[in-house]
Amino acid sequence: MSLPVDDFRFLSDVEVECFDVMQVAEDSPVGYILEVDLDYPPELHLTHNSYPLCPEHLTVKEDMLSDMHVAMLNHLDATNSYRT
Repeated sequence: MSLPVDDFRFLSDVEVECFDVMQVAEDSPVGYILEVDLDYPPELHLTHNSYPLCPEHLTVKEDMLSDMHVAMLNHLDATNSYRT
């Protein structure tokens, strides 16, 4: 599949009102990124832990890393945005 490279834009209010995701063909030359609110049952969290079904846009801070990741950064003497 092709990856988008240009011509990004937000849909107008009218386009949003008329939008039906089920009408977008699998091989459509136009793709969409949707922002949605979901109820995600806690009992599914563990089984889906290795496969994020709904990734979110955020900046990972060093205090969010596991001990293993911090150890790997130290071992590799990694230069990154966590350390200035």
